Amino acid sequence: MLKLKQDTVLLVFDDVKDWNQIQPYLPLKGSRFKVLITTRQNTGLTYPSLRLGELSADGALELLTTQLGKDRVEKELEFAKGLYRFVDYVPIGLYQIAAQCREPGRVLC
Repeated sequence: MLKLKQDTVLLVFDDVKDWNQIQPYLPLKGSRFKVLITTRQNTGLTYPSLRLGELSADGALELLTTQLGKDRVEKELEFAKGLYRFVDYVPIGLYQIAAQCREPGRVLC
């Protein structure tokens, strides 16, 4: 859990593809603004970064099973495998799929 001081503001730039588009909005270091940038590109920025890789096939299946339940995933196993390949084994993509699939009456998307 991220705790920020009361006067601190978190700016989130999700799935950045063009650095020129966000460059004017990046605050100076040491300001009250904290920045979280998600991208699949090499940034070349001097900000601290945390590279998040893909899961293994087993890890992706385990994550979906944890989120949706063993019975549901086993029932649609081949489709589940296609889903995690579709999102390139990236955890946030699997969490998004799971959230949508939790709606009552939905099959694995």
